[in-house]
Amino acid sequence: MSIRRLTLAGLFIAPVIGGSVVFAEPIPQNPQPIGENPIQYIENPAPELLGNQPLPESQLISRETILSQTKIPSRGKLISLNLKMWQQHLSEQGDMKGASPLVAGDRQVWELKIFYPEYQHFRLGLVKNATTTQAFDAETGKLLHQKTEGSFSGHPAQFQ
Repeated sequence: MSIRRLTLAGLFIAPVIGGSVVFAEPIPQNPQPIGENPIQYIENPAPELLGNQPLPESQLISRETILSQTKIPSRGKLISLNLKMWQQHLSEQGDMKGASPLVAGDRQVWELKIFYPEYQHFRLGLVKNATTTQAFDAETGKLLHQKTEGSFSGHPAQFQ
């Protein structure tokens, strides 16, 4: 009776073990993102927003447009609004990890800094003595980068 049980158990277990060995795939040496066609995948793509350093300020979005787009509330105080290069903005912010490969380093951006005694951040809640720094593309007006610094729960905080 025990030989018969062992034989039946062997008949059921062998295909399971053998099937898992047959269907196991080797781990690729250079894994690609799931869902991406490896032929079309480019690790360092060319920038979509090309450099526009030679363009004069008259051909860019005006300061007034950026200010009206932002709508600074009465409790906020405008610190500065300057035209800079994207790479310069990131290096001054000390945030090179925020550098997008899709934006060329010599792309012009409007850097807007605003001070708030109390700023309601959508993720952090209330941030006191907050300074927000935003970078808008000078041609399209698209927000490219935002950084909020201030005090959160009595501790210094720096969030993006």
